[in-house]
Amino acid sequence: MAEAGLWITNDNGKTYFNLAQGGARSLTFLRRLSISVGAGGSLTVTTNITEKSSGSTLVVVPVHPGEFFQDFGPSLAVWASITKSISMSGSNVIISLTGDTAGIPLISKDGNLLYDVYETSATGAGTYGLYLPDSSDFSAITNATKAGFCVYRTTITLGNNQSWTVPTNIPGRDNCSVFGNWSNSGASVEYVSTNKTVYVRNATVTINIAIFSNGFNLTMPDYGLYIFNSSGQCTYNSNYIPMFYKNTVNFNSGGVVNTGIARPLVPLGVYGLQGNAINGGESWEIWSKGLMMNGSNVGATRGRLLANWYTDYYQPEFPNMTLPLIVLDASHYFN
Repeated sequence: MAEAGLWITNDNGKTYFNLAQGGARSLTFLRRLSISVGAGGSLTVTTNITEKSSGSTLVVVPVHPGEFFQDFGPSLAVWASITKSISMSGSNVIISLTGDTAGIPLISKDGNLLYDVYETSATGAGTYGLYLPDSSDFSAITNATKAGFCVYRTTITLGNNQSWTVPTNIPGRDNCSVFGNWSNSGASVEYVSTNKTVYVRNATVTINIAIFSNGFNLTMPDYGLYIFNSSGQCTYNSNYIPMFYKNTVNFNSGGVVNTGIARPLVPLGVYGLQGNAINGGESWEIWSKGLMMNGSNVGATRGRLLANWYTDYYQPEFPNMTLPLIVLDASHYFN
């Protein structure tokens, strides 16, 4: 702890973080987007996020980014609506899809595509209290339950085809986002937000898990640092670690990106779909794409087998997905 600043521990000295190092943000869940891709849908869907705060930055994590539909009959052709890109412009989330379809959904019950939308709070010097450079002005948060912080940290080891579920006692579990760090080029790691479960495929891997959530009143410890807003609500205390934002990289599910961080900590989700022709091409296996992480590099790779259909030799389309991927430094949360 040679670096100057304000050093805080919330685990009796096992780990410390410097609240004044810059980059401290509050991550807040805003809403889940559910996009219907039935007949008449748009290839590009723009949604205005009215809950967005002034000066904040939107973050989108794909939950169910693609769906397949089989004709009602007599054809067995399978049509795909798969996310090609996710972008943000001000308070708008812009999602581009391969196409609009009609038929029987083959993965989810309703065929809708799902995305979780968060915001990271704006920086500000504040008008009173503790000055934290390049960090959120926690005293400006007007609703104590709106602030989101790291509420849980753990390190787990999962083998091929094993899974781990977010504990039921996590504060704000319904709104939680799961970040992960590991290093194994052979493993696929994904998180399914609908059932709060992390899945590993293809290898055994040790994962550092950090969970951020909001929508609850902060626990008040007996001692430590407290920040209150003008209404007397505690909007930060040293029982919690903020998100320490490092950078955002342009992610493409068909390649690998160097995050520039030795131990990147990134939001887990489902980052696309891919297919595999079997039986001479008359049938197709549909796989999800989880994240691959090796050192500072992050990419997407084949995850869970979702379905297997006879398509009468029809070949579905599997485009790569591009989006801005927020990156934290795992060293702020794990030794």
